[in-house]
Amino acid sequence: MEKVQDFDKSRRLIIISFWVVILIGLPLWWKTTEVYRAQLPFTEIEEWSKWEKIQLCQNTIQIIMILVILNLLVDVDSMRTMKYSPMYQVTFSLMNGDPSTLLVDWDIKQAVVKYLKPFVDKISIISNLTVDSQIQHYSRLTFEPQKNLHNDKNYFYLTPDLLPHFINAAEWNLASAVSSYPTLNFILYAPSKNQSPLYIKDSKENNAFLIPRWGGVIINNPDQSVGTHMFTFDELKSVMSIFIMQLRGLLGVQDVWLEARSVLDSSINVDFMPTPNTAITIWELDSLVRRRIAENIVSTISTLKSLSQLVAEIPNMVVLDHIQTEVLLFKIIINFLHTGQYEIALQHAKKAIERAESAFFDPTMVSMLYFPDEHKYAIYMPLFVPISVPLLMALLKELKELKELKTKNKKKE
Repeated sequence: MEKVQDFDKSRRLIIISFWVVILIGLPLWWKTTEVYRAQLPFTEIEEWSKWEKIQLCQNTIQIIMILVILNLLVDVDSMRTMKYSPMYQVTFSLMNGDPSTLLVDWDIKQAVVKYLKPFVDKISIISNLTVDSQIQHYSRLTFEPQKNLHNDKNYFYLTPDLLPHFINAAEWNLASAVSSYPTLNFILYAPSKNQSPLYIKDSKENNAFLIPRWGGVIINNPDQSVGTHMFTFDELKSVMSIFIMQLRGLLGVQDVWLEARSVLDSSINVDFMPTPNTAITIWELDSLVRRRIAENIVSTISTLKSLSQLVAEIPNMVVLDHIQTEVLLFKIIINFLHTGQYEIALQHAKKAIERAESAFFDPTMVSMLYFPDEHKYAIYMPLFVPISVPLLMALLKELKELKELKTKNKKKE
């Protein structure tokens, strides 16, 4: 009898030990197989997306309100302006229509240093510009310009409907291998002798046109009687003046006072400080800085919003600590905006959008994307089910025997 009781006791201890291992090991296994997720400020991101925590100073809000109104009225400007980038590649190209009748050259290096460098240095707080140049020969047009037949003057002209087809993308090598950043192309075109002189109809004497979000073109008709032409430093002054005006438009520089007069009270008198020789006024630069801050903030918030939604919808996505650090960088911008340090705020805004995009596309965040909980069940159930059924049946059997034993003891009493 004692042996039977000892056997029953040993059996129960074995069953209990199995269940203790399962009850302790199952949560431990679950914890060790879950993905690491650093805590992201989901609540703050949601508040940022509603602009509840971004309180720009009064002047910034006024500037942004004016720009919003101007965007409704016009800023066309917003359609021609390049998408913001911390760096742009600026390429100046001298395109020769037919080198068999005319050889051309230009003093572009000295012109860039003298006329463009002050603007490049000033705008560098917003975007860095790297500049290169090239000369291309046999740069023929893909169409025949129209010829003037109404008077004694013999010339060719381009109508507005021909301008979109002016760039010969198939033969003109305008792709930049220097930089992976957006490229702004500025072309000085010398037409062939059989298409010269060439003018743009109704171009108001500057013979130039802007290609939105791409660059600008100037058509120049040098004297082809001598067979060569050198665009000197002095001759390039007017050319660079037009190129800089086009570059201003592509980078989003606006004549704030000229456009603001359409929405402000005409009785307001404004005194202007002397304009620096940089092709951009202090007011224009300040306006551009604030607009770029606002644009970068909006882009950053949008990216962070998408990131938070992605993390919330995919519970098995890894979120490492450096992702949390990159997201929290956005808080720094707000502090500088409160104190009116806009240039510093812009630098952090540029970093914030880069960090937000870096966090969104971080490779560590997709390492567990295709290993959800369902995969755990599919892998471990063939192992756990065969083991759990006998253990469960043994536990039920022991509970039943204990209940019967308890009933017998009551009857004896």
